[in-house]
Amino acid sequence: MFGLFPNTDKKKEELVALGLPEAAASAAVATDSMFGCPSSTYGPSTCFYTHVIKPDADVEEVVKAFDAYAEAAKNSKKHRVVSHSYNASTRELISIETLEGPEVMQNHIGNCFPAYTKILAAGAEMNECICICPKEEIQWWENSLKAWGPKRFIVTANHV
Repeated sequence: MFGLFPNTDKKKEELVALGLPEAAASAAVATDSMFGCPSSTYGPSTCFYTHVIKPDADVEEVVKAFDAYAEAAKNSKKHRVVSHSYNASTRELISIETLEGPEVMQNHIGNCFPAYTKILAAGAEMNECICICPKEEIQWWENSLKAWGPKRFIVTANHV
């Protein structure tokens, strides 16, 4: 298909094999095309989210997977800010990202999901997810982010 990077079908198959729903995998790989990742017309969205490392987790493996996740996020399209940190004293993975819209989030999912599954498998779980986004995109962000199962979950409109 014109404009798609090689191995798009293979990437989609791998994402589905890891547990990403087929529709989400299709949306993610579609953003790999030259023209598949437009910025939001309404403005950027910022997400703050944390994962807690469980007491019986393999901390070294969690942090290794988190590092790979952070690298994948930094290499994703149109991320304005990617700040990730592991806080050993609270056993938390802390992330702040500013993305230029829903298609950018789909690109993020396609690139980060393989490492994300390793974070969970090694023993971390999502604790909270807070997103500030354009009011026109609240429903989209709620639908996308609630799938990750955070205990605390807020999507709210940017007030300016």
